[in-house]
Amino acid sequence: MNRHYQRGQVLPVWAMGIVAMLIVTMAVVRYSDMVRWQVRAQNAADAAAQSIVALQTQQFNEMSMVLYATAVEEYRIREILYALELTAYGDGGCTADNSCLARYVSLEAQYLKAVARYNNEVIMLDRVTANMDATTMSSDAYALLADLKTQCGQQGGGDCAFGYALVAYGGRTPVYGVQMDARAFIKPSLGGHMTPSGTLNGSLDPVEVEVAVCADVPSPVPSLFNFHPAPHRVIARAAATAVMMEQDWFQPGSLTNPWTQAYYQPLELPSGSTEDAGDGSGKDWYAVDFAGNGSVANTISNGYTFGIYNNEFTAYLGWWNAVPIRPQSGPEPDTALGCSS
Repeated sequence: MNRHYQRGQVLPVWAMGIVAMLIVTMAVVRYSDMVRWQVRAQNAADAAAQSIVALQTQQFNEMSMVLYATAVEEYRIREILYALELTAYGDGGCTADNSCLARYVSLEAQYLKAVARYNNEVIMLDRVTANMDATTMSSDAYALLADLKTQCGQQGGGDCAFGYALVAYGGRTPVYGVQMDARAFIKPSLGGHMTPSGTLNGSLDPVEVEVAVCADVPSPVPSLFNFHPAPHRVIARAAATAVMMEQDWFQPGSLTNPWTQAYYQPLELPSGSTEDAGDGSGKDWYAVDFAGNGSVANTISNGYTFGIYNNEFTAYLGWWNAVPIRPQSGPEPDTALGCSS
């Protein structure tokens, strides 16, 4: 047969192969784009959920710091008052060098300064906790979510490509695997070493939120002839809760700063002395001594075993953070998940 008549017989095969390759390429491009958008959506939802919970954890941490400062000042005031009483009665050794009056004057000045500091710290504590009620925090959560959209693309804003929705907000009930946060030192009703005293404030419940984001994403594949790829809808849901990530038994007067090697809350001498009071006891009865505590952790009972044999000051300090958890809400319509329709 003349080869002239056999030319072009493979053309249909090549044409079908090229079409098949284009279809596979478009499918890969579209699938890759869907995965990319799903990852982007999940990142946006995770960031939104944890930023809302951070409203509470930041307040918890600020409250803990100011409470610690007021506790230190209360201890200092009590010690100075005791020292003032000693000098007023001529006790504690001040009669040995006839320094009772001078010590009293010095202690009085330090007492007034401590009271002024304490007053300022209480005012600060009131400001920190002023909007910690559940109603205000819920309102702030919705406002923050709205800001993520209106301030999108800016520092502190969200992802402009998505609509945001707050699916759930409230106290953490049930509390899943983190029920015994820090042995329940913040909410004693959960059990642990402490028992409730009076009525507990529900606003101290660790909060749990669930956020959804939604977007209709245009296809990365261009329209060809009568082929018009439809956009695909991407939805992501994320939940977060407040957890005390670290809880410390803090011992002022015995713990040292690892950088400066100085004691946290070292011995204070408000009456100006640098030695014992002169009564032969080897102790300055007019000093403010936080004393510290040499107790060590008991790994079996998850606590501390110690005996208190002298006046001392210690504190529990906990640091809160927002952590992701598994979403708990059931199925929701697209419009409840931030989708336009």
